[in-house]
Amino acid sequence: YLKPSETAESWVILFHGNAGSACDRTYFFDLLSHIDANIVLFEYPGYGSDAIRPNEKIIREKALELVNKIKASAKKDLPVFLMGESLGTGVATWVSTKTQVSGLILISAYTSIADVAEHHYPWLPVKMLLRHPFRADIWAARTQAPAVLFHGKDDDIIPIKFARDQVKHFSSEAELFEIGHCGHNDITDTGRNTLRTEIKKFIESKGKPYLQIGQ
Repeated sequence: YLKPSETAESWVILFHGNAGSACDRTYFFDLLSHIDANIVLFEYPGYGSDAIRPNEKIIREKALELVNKIKASAKKDLPVFLMGESLGTGVATWVSTKTQVSGLILISAYTSIADVAEHHYPWLPVKMLLRHPFRADIWAARTQAPAVLFHGKDDDIIPIKFARDQVKHFSSEAELFEIGHCGHNDITDTGRNTLRTEIKKFIESKGKPYLQIGQ
């Protein structure tokens, strides 16, 4: 899903959370309406109408494929920002280790899905059983991209302790904004003003065209 802008000054590519699909996230177009950007909502394989069985490997590969395609085909050399929501924060972080981007915007981040699962089911050996751990902690240490993180203090799905741990894993510049009286599913509403203000600041301050890794 693409919302283009003829006067765009950047690209924002969004990777959504586990529940629902990209078509359920069109409210991000409104959340980012004050930013002059081409906005892309990426749909995970198996989440739309296709018959693909989703898994971590194919989600990561297709996400990287999309970002590289946009970077290669874009007519103007615009900065590219990856925005992740919940599950998508890990996807965005991994992609940024494979192709250079201008920054990461992460809402409700985690260290790994395995860590979150262990928190909810401490009596089960989830780290042994989970096939798709999404090790965002490892990827954060490998990325060169600066990051801004947002998390609701009352989040009971991905408790804020995971964001507090995750922001420390980044070897690049990273900052966490903790939003009070805010949970997991209402952060784009309750935290709207903070998100709009700080995302705009971040994009304006980091909005330099990307370079190839190694340059």
